[in-house]
Amino acid sequence: MIDAPMLTGSESREIVRLRREIESAWQAFDDIELMSWEHRVLVVRGVVGSLPDAASAAARAGHGAFALQLLRDAAQFPPPWASICTKWDLALAMSTEAVEAVAWPDGEPFGVVPVGESAV
Repeated sequence: MIDAPMLTGSESREIVRLRREIESAWQAFDDIELMSWEHRVLVVRGVVGSLPDAASAAARAGHGAFALQLLRDAAQFPPPWASICTKWDLALAMSTEAVEAVAWPDGEPFGVVPVGESAV
């Protein structure tokens, strides 16, 4: 039997998904002049909805500290549209809360799944 290679936090499926959600936020309004108002609203709702989900999944997989670092970086370097839309700050706040809300029994370290338990 061949063992699967151990992935680092930065290579995990959940962290890659979180990175992609942040990158998508940057690209969300590349063609803003071609979008109707309704489409713009849908794009913002998509970003605000998917970012916390991705952050929470990363924390549940044991990568909470890495997820928080990505979120801090995203706050330092917001997408251009964040200056005219407060939803970016809301999405980051909800994402941070989602990561920090992952509760682990018996005082386990933050973002570390206790031995013998599943992250899902």
